[in-house]
Amino acid sequence: MAALPPIRNMNNQTRGSFVRGRGQSNGRGGGILGSYNQRTNQQNHNFSSRYPNARQDERFVAELKLSKSEETLSRKSIAFQEPCEIASYSRSEGGDVYFDDSCLRLFKRLISEEVGADLNQGFESFIEKRGMSLYLVGYEQ
Repeated sequence: MAALPPIRNMNNQTRGSFVRGRGQSNGRGGGILGSYNQRTNQQNHNFSSRYPNARQDERFVAELKLSKSEETLSRKSIAFQEPCEIASYSRSEGGDVYFDDSCLRLFKRLISEEVGADLNQGFESFIEKRGMSLYLVGYEQ
């Protein structure tokens, strides 16, 4: 029966095995990307010609151009269903409950009733709250 070789963990390097330069201590070579220092020392001319010092500037966030792709255009929009009445009940002044809309007319006001309404109704019984003018001074300015 064949046995698998023991697993070697290359991520637990100690302080003594840290190697500077292109070579690595795991024997696999430098790799495709190279070291971090080599990548950061190179000038990145493809980043943006409009903002040459964008990587050093903390205020620079990103330049993002949005476009409608085929993926977003191919999705179907969600169909919203209008609400419908499931049930209704009415309660009379005496407390009786009827499972219909017979008392619903009590809550509907006709527009013709409100055309001749007195807009000064309740003005005589209005009581001004004291001390509120201190809070409203800031809003008036």
